[in-house]
Amino acid sequence: MEIPKFSGRTRDWPMFITSFRQSVHDILDSDTERLNILRELLDDDVKRSVSKYLYNPKCYEELMRILERRYGNPQRIIHACLKS
Repeated sequence: MEIPKFSGRTRDWPMFITSFRQSVHDILDSDTERLNILRELLDDDVKRSVSKYLYNPKCYEELMRILERRYGNPQRIIHACLKS
């Protein structure tokens, strides 16, 4: 399964994170590998907004929590989908 690059659009988050979890997070044990792949899949603007977490594997879980809080809010997702 090819994982779509995450653009930073809230409406794209559910498909992105589901694909990422199934193809990377749940398969690989290494946070280093997970982080390397995640870094490649984030749009430049998203990377800039979380840059301090992108190069330290110890920050992987925190980075995932930040992204989930920022893009995974169900009300925001619904609103973004209705707007488009």
